[in-house]
Amino acid sequence: MHFIKLMAAIAAVAFLAAPALSQSGQTCPSGMSVCSSGAWGKGGCYTPGYANCTNGMVCSTGMSACAPGGWGAGGCYDIAHVRCTNGMMCTTDMSFCAPGSKGKGGCYQPMYASCDNGALISH
Repeated sequence: MHFIKLMAAIAAVAFLAAPALSQSGQTCPSGMSVCSSGAWGKGGCYTPGYANCTNGMVCSTGMSACAPGGWGAGGCYDIAHVRCTNGMMCTTDMSFCAPGSKGKGGCYQPMYASCDNGALISH
């Protein structure tokens, strides 16, 4: 009976120590999880508790995922210091300028610049 319990314990440890495997066949080292590719990123391996996975984007704990959109490529950002709109990330003291017929847009400080249909114009 002790032998059977010992074998069951060894099998459980072997299962837990095995690399993570995704549906696509991607493997990660022991202790890491698979983040499958998705609409927001290529995925990869990450350590739960130190990072998270959102639709294929791996971000460090404390960071949020900014989905790609018509204004930018998105990415990981700190919500305390950065805002995300339609894939564009700007610091909280900046304003968004959407792409338009005159330019690709970007971030600007209204005190020093303005936005004209995607063009950033210095004052």
